[in-house]
Amino acid sequence: MKAVSPLISAIFLIGLAFSLGVILMSWLNEMGKEKGENVETSGEKVIQCTLAKFKIIKPLLKYNFSSEPYINITIYNIGKTELYNFSFSVITKKGNMLKSYIFAPENQKTKSQPLKPGEIWAFNIIPKNDKPSKEEELYEISITAICGEDYIVKNSIKIER
Repeated sequence: MKAVSPLISAIFLIGLAFSLGVILMSWLNEMGKEKGENVETSGEKVIQCTLAKFKIIKPLLKYNFSSEPYINITIYNIGKTELYNFSFSVITKKGNMLKSYIFAPENQKTKSQPLKPGEIWAFNIIPKNDKPSKEEELYEISITAICGEDYIVKNSIKIER
C-alpha cells in the first residue's frame, strides 16, 4: 500500500477547512438576517407604541350611589397606533383614604377591532356589584389600554368638585 503524499494531504485538509468555513459562514449569515429582522420588527412596534396616546373627553358621571349609578366615557385616540382591551378604574376618596374600583366596558375594543388613530369611542358602564358606598367621593378616573402585544398606555382625569 502506498501512503498519500504530504502535499496532497495538506491540499485536501485546506480544501476541507475552506468548505466547512463557507458552509458555516452561509449558515451564520442566514441566522443573522433572521434575528435582525425580528429585532427590527419588535423595535418598530415599541417605537409606534411610545407614540400611542388617547384623550379622555370629560366623562359624564352619575355616581351618587343611592340610585342607578352610571359612567359615560368618551375616548379619543390622538396617537399614531391602534389601541384595544381598555379597562378603567374609578378612584374614590373617603377622608384621606383612596380606593380603586376596576371596570371593563361591555362593548370592548379588541385586537381584531381596535380603536384606530383619530377615532372616538364612547362607552357606558353601569356598576352593579362592586361599587363605591354613599360616603365615598369620586376622585379620579384612570384608563389603560394595550398597544401592540403587551405595551400598556395609561391616562387619567381628576374629577373636579
